[in-house]
Amino acid sequence: MGAIPALFAEYDSRDAEGNVLDLSQRKTEYDGRGQNNPPKGSCRATITKEEADGYVYERIIPGDDGWNPRTMMEKLPAPRKLKKQGLKVSWKNVSAAAGYVIFDDDKVIGFAKEPAFNLASDVKGTLKICAVNRYGSLGIESTL
Repeated sequence: MGAIPALFAEYDSRDAEGNVLDLSQRKTEYDGRGQNNPPKGSCRATITKEEADGYVYERIIPGDDGWNPRTMMEKLPAPRKLKKQGLKVSWKNVSAAAGYVIFDDDKVIGFAKEPAFNLASDVKGTLKICAVNRYGSLGIESTL
């Protein structure tokens, strides 16, 4: 990154089993080697609980540029009024859906831009439909 970080620290880091990690060997000293690196310096490897409590989404992300990464993960509502006639499935359009993913149990069997889909064959498991937001995040599923 070419600079001494203002803060590059952890709080209460744990392994997959929940054991507290030993952070005593984390890098805290920066030597400034290389043509674009700053002079020597240091930063902490850990922060306190009180400091960690201050790092909340509302204090870090909001700005005046309109960027809000939470919208990328917003789940659209489940498609309603699913109908199946033969091999054709249809449902009520979900506002703001960029498209839909069609599942047979947990296996993806197709994609649709409109609220209808023609199945290649009858579904072996449970037919599920999910709306997809403009960022590609799946919404809440409907089952038929």
